[in-house]
Amino acid sequence: MAKQVLLIDRDKDHADALTLYIRRKLYDVAISTSNEQTVLFLDNHALDIIIAHPFATPETGQYLLTFKKSNPLVQIIITAPKEDLDEAMDLFGLNALDYLDLPINSRALDLALARAAAQTGLLTRMDRFTGRLEDLHHARNLFNQLFDEVPCYISVQDRNLRITAANRRFKRDFGSLVGGLCYEVYKHRSSPCQQCPVVATFSDGKSHTTEEIVTSKNGKQYNVLTQTAPIRNGDGEI
Repeated sequence: MAKQVLLIDRDKDHADALTLYIRRKLYDVAISTSNEQTVLFLDNHALDIIIAHPFATPETGQYLLTFKKSNPLVQIIITAPKEDLDEAMDLFGLNALDYLDLPINSRALDLALARAAAQTGLLTRMDRFTGRLEDLHHARNLFNQLFDEVPCYISVQDRNLRITAANRRFKRDFGSLVGGLCYEVYKHRSSPCQQCPVVATFSDGKSHTTEEIVTSKNGKQYNVLTQTAPIRNGDGEI
């Protein structure tokens, strides 16, 4: 899809000529020669790039700065006579991607448009990525809440039978012993259980259910039904 460009210029003839050139580069271009046209267009159209004479009208510069703050993905290219460029730079600073003096060098314009298009694409991808991260963060928070609030004991063991994670209820009754051996924590044993469901799951990748007697950190024993489930990484390994 072609990038959308708004050209703001008080000189209509110059704007028309520049528009023809930019359209040949496969951009969609609209022209504004007044502040009213600029406001109307920006309020009703999605844009990628603005090419603007910052002093086309007395209001242009400040309006574009305000617009940029609420539309950071839109890239601004400033065009102005050489004697006005310093003032334009003082006004826009880093809010503009490029500053081109008039009359515009076509090669400089080509490069500025290419940079603006690339920057817009990059920022759009970053914005989408940030959105995905926020979704993942929300999902992770939800998972952690469910993990902690579920009314049963949950612990995660590695192949060495060491506990790598545990929920709140487990920590309450068995202690915050992440890194401890499950048979020591659950059973107060010095060696693995004879028919360990965790070992079986690591062996065949299936869920296993057993009845066990476990002992809390306070010495209280509980009859529990245990069920294991494999947790796989991106390569399918447990």
